[in-house]
Amino acid sequence: MFDNPDAKTPHEKYCQCYHCKQERNEKGGTMKTRQEVEALKQNWLGDACWDIYDTEGFEEYRDELRVFQINQQQEWRAKEYNKVYSFAQGLGIETIGNAADEPNLSLARYLMKLEERIKELENNG
Repeated sequence: MFDNPDAKTPHEKYCQCYHCKQERNEKGGTMKTRQEVEALKQNWLGDACWDIYDTEGFEEYRDELRVFQINQQQEWRAKEYNKVYSFAQGLGIETIGNAADEPNLSLARYLMKLEERIKELENNG
């Protein structure tokens, strides 16, 4: 595991970009325990800003991590879609559930974000 005691986020701990690698001055190593794989998954769920399956040291788990990432991203997309769809129905925006409705769902998504922003401004102001 990349042991960076100064890491404040999982990104800083596991990111594979050149800059982060240089900052870590990592020496490599492999992570072979199930507990470490599960810890990586939990860290990624908290900050999913990199491809988990490309994490150095987890090469032997690449396929498992790729499936995990794909499944999780599909779940997040489905939740977001259901949230927007429910919001659209609440506004009376027609949604039949086919590709032709995408502009209507885009409108609902936009209105939902505007509503969230208004609430945020009201709470802060």
